[in-house]
Parts: sequence; C-alpha cells; structure tokens
Amino acid sequence: MIQRHTPQSALLAAITAASVLSGCGASASLDKAEAGAASDTGGALRQLRIDVYPGGSSGLEPQSWFAGPGEAEALEVALARTTVYPGFVRGFRVNPYADIGVPGDEDVPVQALVEATVTDGISGARLATDAEGSFSLSLPEGLRYQVAIIPEDPSRLPFLVLPTADLSRSWVNEINLDYGVPVYGRLLQADGSPPPGSATVALFDPISGVMGAAVPVDPDGYYQVRANPGEVSLIIDDDDGTGIIPRLEVDVTVEPSVPLRRDVTIGTVTAARVRGQVFDQAGRALADAELLFRALELDGVPYRTDFVRSTETDGGGVFNRDLAFGTWEVEVIPPYESAGNASPQRFTLEVDRGDVVVPDVTLEPPTAIDATVYGVDGEPLPGVIVTFTEVGYKAWSWTAISDTAGRIALDVPRGPLQITLSPPNGDAAITTLSADGAGDLPRLSLRSGQPVDGAVTVDDEPVPYALVEVRDTTGALLGTTLTDGGGAFEVLVRP
Repeated sequence: MIQRHTPQSALLAAITAASVLSGCGASASLDKAEAGAASDTGGALRQLRIDVYPGGSSGLEPQSWFAGPGEAEALEVALARTTVYPGFVRGFRVNPYADIGVPGDEDVPVQALVEATVTDGISGARLATDAEGSFSLSLPEGLRYQVAIIPEDPSRLPFLVLPTADLSRSWVNEINLDYGVPVYGRLLQADGSPPPGSATVALFDPISGVMGAAVPVDPDGYYQVRANPGEVSLIIDDDDGTGIIPRLEVDVTVEPSVPLRRDVTIGTVTAARVRGQVFDQAGRALADAELLFRALELDGVPYRTDFVRSTETDGGGVFNRDLAFGTWEVEVIPPYESAGNASPQRFTLEVDRGDVVVPDVTLEPPTAIDATVYGVDGEPLPGVIVTFTEVGYKAWSWTAISDTAGRIALDVPRGPLQITLSPPNGDAAITTLSADGAGDLPRLSLRSGQPVDGAVTVDDEPVPYALVEVRDTTGALLGTTLTDGGGAFEVLVRP
C-alpha cells in the first residue's frame, strides 16, 4: 500500500490502516516495565509539546499542551473550549497623492486579512473579512494571541498588530485603522531611470513578523504606503514575478505625524529571456514541471540577492522566463506522482546576455526500493508506516506500509532522504533515519523509546478519538497516536 504523506488527515488514515494490518489498536497499551528497561532510547526526554487535533464533531479547535522536563507519564492534557470573537474593521479610504491634510473618506468598511497566532503551538486562525469588514475568529479560549489586521482594500492603510494578550479579557469588537504616516519615494536605477517591469512595495514589521499588502509602484517609479510609527522595513519586490526587479529589504524609522520620504536606488537591472525544455527519464517532454530560480548574485545590484522566482513548463515541456543578468541556482522539480517521481535536478546558470538557451534538461528516473522493515526484536514487522522524504526541493514524501512479511516496495527520487518509521502499535517509537540516496539505505529497524501517556479532557470530560502528536521543542515529530474512547493515549517516543 503506497500513499502520499500529508499532515493530520493522511497520517490518521495511515495509523488506522497500519492498525488493521497488525491487528492492534492505534492506542495500544504499553508495558512500561519493559519500555523502561530498554537501553536504546536515545537519551532523556526534555520539554515536550503535545499537539491535539480533536474530531470535527467535538466543536474544539486544534491546540497544544506542554510537558516540562521529566513529565511524560500520567499527563492531564486539558483542552480549552472554543470561543468566537466577532468583530469588524473600519478605516479611511486614502487618496495617496493628495495633500496629507485631506486623507479621504472616513469610517469605510475595510476588506482585510485577520490573523490570530500564538507564540508556541498550533492554535490560531486566519480569515478574510467580508465586504462589510465583518469577521468571526473561532479560537481556544484563555490563550494569549497576537492579532494582525492586514488591509487589502483599501490597500494603502497601515496594517495593525495587536499585542499578545488573552482575548477573553481584552477583545474589542470594533477595530479602526488610522490612516497612518505616509512613507513615499521613488525607485530608481543607477542611471536615474525607473526600474523595468512592474514593482511593488510593502511594509514588514520584523518584530511581529507581519507584512502588509503589496502596493504597486507607478510607471515612473513613485510609490506610497502608510505605516504606524516605529521600526519597519520596506519590501521591494516584483509584482508579476518576472524576476527582473530584485527583492530588496530596506529598514526605515517612521516618526509620529512626520511623512517620510525614502528614495531607493536598486542598481542597474538588465533583463534577459531564459528558455529551455525539460524531458522525463523516457525522453518525453515533461509538462507542468516547476522551475525555481534562486538569485545568488545579480550584476549591477549592490544588495543581497537571495530570493526565488519560478515558472512551469508548458504542454511541450518548454519554459520561458525573464531574469536579470547574474548567477542563478536552478531547481527543476517534476510534478508529484504518488507512484514515485522522476528525480529533481539542480544546477547553476549564468545569465549574461539577452537570450539564454538552457541545454535540454533530462531528469533521472526514480530508484526502486525493495526492503524489509524490522521490529525492536529484530524480526520482520508488518504494519509499519515507512515515509521517505526528500531533503530539499519541495520536501515531498512517499509512504508505504509494510506487508505481512514486513516488506515494502516503492519508487522514490534519487538524492538525500529522511526516512521515518512509524510503528503499528505501542511496542516501539517513531524512528528517524537518513540516507544519501535510495540506493544506500540503512537497515530499516524500529528502536525502543520512552513512554508518554495521559488523557485528553475538556472541562473534565474525555475527548475520544483525537489525533495526538508528540513533538520536541524544535517541532520534530516524536510520536503519534489516537485517544481511545475514554480520552486516554499512550505512545513510545525517542528524544
């Protein structure tokens, strides 16, 4: 059985399928004495993050719970009920080039993106207001959220970041966006001419990580955005993604009530047309392959140039792309195939003339894997979910479940891989391995782990059949299981 690995829903299906093959429940009981005696546990458990995804009929939102060092057993994972926070966004419709004393129409509905996030964990929401500026956030209550309002229409209003707080104590339904302080200027090349193509300017707050809507630059290079006072960055980018204009980040300080002019010279950008054709391993033209062009160094641009442009091949495998003169790293990524992709390819490209023809790109075939998966006792083990994830590129994954003889067979792309073995029951821990390529696999053997167990409740009532993921402080997945009918869960993990 082979399937593509995706978060939550596919993992839940894989856990269920593996349980059927092995004849065990996904929340099998652990022999803690045996688990504690295992010597190969990978070290001591430190802080753990327990991510819980309740069932859709529970009315509960996904949320995280934290266990301190040494706290791994008999955990009481108490979830919060969901609270709805309704609101609406109003603001000014600004005339960007008029006298700043005539800001425009007052109290108009604002179509905006509203985001609520927590510093740690999976809780949060992201939605757009309707045409009247109204929205409703459904969030676990009692947590501390940062709320960002990013206006899209009118787009020149400043975005607003509400400080992290418990919304149940501080929520205000009406959010009114001021028209802010104008930040304006002109984008110019070194010779004083406007940049080629179409450009945008957006504001970015490096503290909160929030970026405002991109505002077009006019054909003469003039731009204007509006900001709240503080330290922000101007993000200059290419509106239609042609790659002619380099992505730049310029720090500015916005003072209260003082319009800020900031002209930016982007250097000299020379455009080139880059074209070529991509073929699969059988020599057939490959449609819908994605090409990512990462700028390493651009000629005539005195800024750091680490950014990416992209395009796709057409039905004949042909791609055409406008790029600036300079050095680019190119990644050619075939469309995803669940049965095993052609292998992606990476190379460096020098763009130094107006028309660059890339030699035909032929992707290598995938590598066939036929291997046996072993349990902790060294015997072939059925029902193990084996996931091969490519390192780099799109980090796509291919998954198989070992059969009754413990064997798997599937095709995966060439190149470095991360291999994850997920046990069918509670007798072993999720085990992560690595390989330089599918032709150089390590022994696919599960390892012992340390028990993590407890119960998931809400208002002292059990939460049955919820997906539980145990992660470390980096977010790496250590174990996954389902709560049983009484809300209990048990899993072995390796630190």
